[in-house]
Amino acid sequence: MGFMNKFKGFLKSDDTESAAKLMMIVTKMIADPQTGGVHGLVKLFQDNGFGEQFGSWVSTEANLPISADQIRKVFGGGKLVQEVASALGISESDAAGKLAEAFPDVIDKLTMYGQIPEGQLLEQRLSIVKGDAAW
Repeated sequence: MGFMNKFKGFLKSDDTESAAKLMMIVTKMIADPQTGGVHGLVKLFQDNGFGEQFGSWVSTEANLPISADQIRKVFGGGKLVQEVASALGISESDAAGKLAEAFPDVIDKLTMYGQIPEGQLLEQRLSIVKGDAAW
């Protein structure tokens, strides 16, 4: 199953537009220098007690799950959750659930071979995850 098809499955529909919106929001946040990129996310998840989950997504081992409540704790129910809810026309609770389903796979795909990409490599992998380029 392709990555975007998996995202459509997260949305429980064939809504490619919604899947693409979710992907764009998540990848934009990862690429934003103000968030610190993947390293900033590592710190954010660690600071909120979910470093083990994030570490599993970076590693070559199985991804540990994270819940919607845990995502709300990490992001404080803030801008990211609100942006997803608004873009997809769903509740913030449902948006947190979509993010909880998406983050493990997005980070896993960005950090192939257990390494956090930086600079141009991060940009290339973000393009691949968004579907703008081929693996």
